[in-house]
Amino acid sequence: MEKAVEDKLFELIPVIATALPTEIVAPNAKEADRKIEDLEATLEDWRQAAIKGAVTPGSFAAIEQGLLAQIAELRPKTPPKFRLPDPKTIRKVWPTWSVREKRDQIRAWLTVTVVPAERRGARTGQLLIKPGGESGISVAGTMG
Repeated sequence: MEKAVEDKLFELIPVIATALPTEIVAPNAKEADRKIEDLEATLEDWRQAAIKGAVTPGSFAAIEQGLLAQIAELRPKTPPKFRLPDPKTIRKVWPTWSVREKRDQIRAWLTVTVVPAERRGARTGQLLIKPGGESGISVAGTMG
């Protein structure tokens, strides 16, 4: 099963590469990223004020704690950016990746569904592999 999924990924990466940008960011992540950047800039302003002595250490600690809490609340709303592996080198680098890195790539670019056999022990189950996954990609129209 693992080999079938890997083979499908190697087959689809060149197709995906011609159809899509090499990096995909979830649309809802942009607003959260912007807010995090603003909060981090505000935190840096307060940090500089504390360094200059314009803010007491206790006040700065409270402000910092509040801003870091807001940032932590926003982090889950910023899913990772999905970077497409280089179609020319993926077969070479694949064996050097950890199991985690391989799974992350497969989950990002493919939707894998295991359809169990109708009865236990039968070898009639199916492995359905299609483009898509956590990256939210859709190349249905490009595969011909």
